[in-house]
Amino acid sequence: RLTMYCVRAAAFSHAVARQAALPAACEGRSVLHVARARLFSSGTQGASAPTAVATDKAAAEDTIRAALAEIKSGGQDGPAKGLALFRTAALSGHPVAKYNVAQMLIHGIGAEPNLTEATQILTELAEANHGESQYQLAMIRLKEHATTDAPAAIRLLEAAAANGVTRAHNALGLLYREGGPVPRDYAKAIEHFENGVKADDVNSVLSLAFMHANGLGVPQSHEKAYELNALASKRGHTMGHYNVGTHYLTGKGVRQSHVHAADYFKLAADKQFVYAQINLAKLYEDGLGVEKNLRQALALYTAASAASKDAADKAKELREILRSQEKQGFFSTFWSLLRG
Repeated sequence: RLTMYCVRAAAFSHAVARQAALPAACEGRSVLHVARARLFSSGTQGASAPTAVATDKAAAEDTIRAALAEIKSGGQDGPAKGLALFRTAALSGHPVAKYNVAQMLIHGIGAEPNLTEATQILTELAEANHGESQYQLAMIRLKEHATTDAPAAIRLLEAAAANGVTRAHNALGLLYREGGPVPRDYAKAIEHFENGVKADDVNSVLSLAFMHANGLGVPQSHEKAYELNALASKRGHTMGHYNVGTHYLTGKGVRQSHVHAADYFKLAADKQFVYAQINLAKLYEDGLGVEKNLRQALALYTAASAASKDAADKAKELREILRSQEKQGFFSTFWSLLRG
């Protein structure tokens, strides 16, 4: 699952990333994750439900499993077969099957993209109080008609949050933090982020840290920001690792330590986070917190170069330096042998 915490921009030397303006920019979840969506709790699905309904549900779930197997198989026609099976299961009204059909149509998996049909399916599910569908429908409305559909999108996100979709808290907070579709309101943003923290949403933890670090709606406190980012890092979040590394690098909210900065940047760099790779490369280049190692710095700049022109330029510069050093070493050895 992709998170709502996306990188927008960063300075090259020890970059500091920040969140995307709208959560819609981060959408694109894999259909294989979607099957975990919550089943309905309807009056016909309890122990006293008619046998025919129970049988239909069991058959639909068998078909869903078959659909996932087709998609996971890696076959060229696997997605198309999977979509067909999801459609079959959806005929019984199974919410997971219907939701997955919508997701595949949104992303053009197994068929050409069809946002109109996907929206119709999500609307039916949202009206039936399906939290994931409420969330996805809100994201579509914000992306397609941000200004005109903002009130309806907010209602959908609030319903999704009430139905246990924890990242909806963060989405609401981001809307009020950035403004645009709705008037900017830092107090409301903080309220939603805090609700997300209580609901154990790690992206809300990071968003609340951002508010404290920048003094948005609260007195600026790098100490509180560090505390929250450290919590996200303990939960294994890549951005949490990166942010804690930045705290240690700059000495904001915690005693400065290049050693700890390198440790946390490495955690994020190991997950291919570009700005962590750049910052760790810079530490290796300068010998701060780690033993100076230009080859290691080159490897990290090279890894980041596809996504960063600055990193590509630094990689080129280091290659020339290392090539020059190798030549000097060769001639030094050559003359030493001649004199010997």
